[in-house]
Amino acid sequence: LTSNVVDETIRGVESTMKVQPMWAWWPAGYGPVGGGGASWQRNSDVGAVTVLDMIDKNPGRKIILVGYSGGCLVIRKALERLAARHHDAILAVGLLSDPNRPADKVQSGVMDPTRGSGVCGGKDTGVFTGLTFWTTHPQDPISNADPDALIRSVADFTDNLGTDLDAFTQDVVKTLNSRSLQLWRERSLFARNPVHWFQTIGDRLARGLQDVLNYSARGFHTRGYKDPWADGPGLAFRLGPSISWRAREELGIV
Repeated sequence: LTSNVVDETIRGVESTMKVQPMWAWWPAGYGPVGGGGASWQRNSDVGAVTVLDMIDKNPGRKIILVGYSGGCLVIRKALERLAARHHDAILAVGLLSDPNRPADKVQSGVMDPTRGSGVCGGKDTGVFTGLTFWTTHPQDPISNADPDALIRSVADFTDNLGTDLDAFTQDVVKTLNSRSLQLWRERSLFARNPVHWFQTIGDRLARGLQDVLNYSARGFHTRGYKDPWADGPGLAFRLGPSISWRAREELGIV
């Protein structure tokens, strides 16, 4: 199902330019859920190595990178580690349901900027930010979580969740000791007004339940990107022409 989401974006790219799709394999799992029990961080490291190896073995080839959900971290890590000599090979980047989507990065012409951002905290793509296009379904909690969403703390604590419980426990302790929880570090919600935070916990729990339902039963994280949007193509397909526009501009194609 997830690869089908990316397929839609590739179709969108192909509607305006010719490309040769290549898949980069990685153990797409989140701790005990798939991926052999390794953490999301470790699995995405494997994927980043795969992407970098593909780029290194195709010298002179111009590349468009497209990632969905956990695959966005794979692309982010690959871009961070990409040797400077390969920077010019990257024409454009497309990120769907990015857990690190910056709050001000939304798909042009599809939806107004929302107050949410990626569940793992907003972050651009460094020197490649100008080449990167994002899309999010407004009800997808992975890429459009509320600033004070409880699901952010879940993401903070499970970032390195795997079947190695000792390592996971050490990471939780480290997270607590460093005060690196998003709701603590970025929003200062605990330190600024802890009484108010607990007074509004009921509303936050209710929204947390909606986030879980939106992610799973309601399908906003998956088919929400494929279903028609505003009586037109789905969000995944719509991202394609934006990506190809940037790629053609890099190539000097009018």
